[in-house]
Amino acid sequence: MEVRAWAPRKTFEIVMASQLDKPKPALHVAVGSKNPVKLNATRAGFSQMFPGRSVHVHGYAVPSGVPDQPVGHQETLQGAVNRALVAAAAHNSATKIDFSVGLEGGVVLGGGLQMPVQAGAAAVAPGLPAPQQAAPAAEVPTPLTEPTLSCFAYMAVLHCGSGKWGHASTGSFPLPPPVTHLLLQGVELGKADDQVFKRSNSKQHDGAVGLLTHGVIDRTVYYVHALVLALTAFVHPEHYGTPQVQGHLGEAETDKE
Repeated sequence: MEVRAWAPRKTFEIVMASQLDKPKPALHVAVGSKNPVKLNATRAGFSQMFPGRSVHVHGYAVPSGVPDQPVGHQETLQGAVNRALVAAAAHNSATKIDFSVGLEGGVVLGGGLQMPVQAGAAAVAPGLPAPQQAAPAAEVPTPLTEPTLSCFAYMAVLHCGSGKWGHASTGSFPLPPPVTHLLLQGVELGKADDQVFKRSNSKQHDGAVGLLTHGVIDRTVYYVHALVLALTAFVHPEHYGTPQVQGHLGEAETDKE
């Protein structure tokens, strides 16, 4: 009768390999809105920054705690923070959430240009040298800032287990005068866009950015970039002092350090 030796090392290696191959648990993210644009942007942003995890998004219709049309950076960021906090509190499922997100669009004064007519010598921008030869006495246009409204949005991301935050804003762009005129009358941006562009519920589709760029940048893509930036704090825990979240982009490089 042949007796074979037990090979514990091989068995251990098989067990370890099976543990490494085991899929990581899904990320559960609460969002302070049921707007499909915001839900899709949140799902896309987290999926890009946490490719090792599946992402489940839970939307909640919550108040922002700021006016329907926030004005200025502070008010807009506060609306995003409020949405994230209230969404986290609204999540009453047995499933524990990992993050809570608030997305808030706002407007701010400035961002437009006008071309006033200026007679005489060529105008020189501050800090630039004067031209060597004087310009002829003629009308010379010079771009100057014109009071108008620019559109942007803030993303606020709360890590529920630690209370740590990440935030970022989108790029901003000037709104056309007809839209600005309605906003100054107290009309919310989405409704103003619908009136000017003859649309219905555009804020749940392409939004102002999609209407103005003819779809080159739609509202979802516009939000995804900012959301990815807001998540940088959670994919570089060693630099931001945030908790280690499994499955983030660059995790393999971090583990090697």
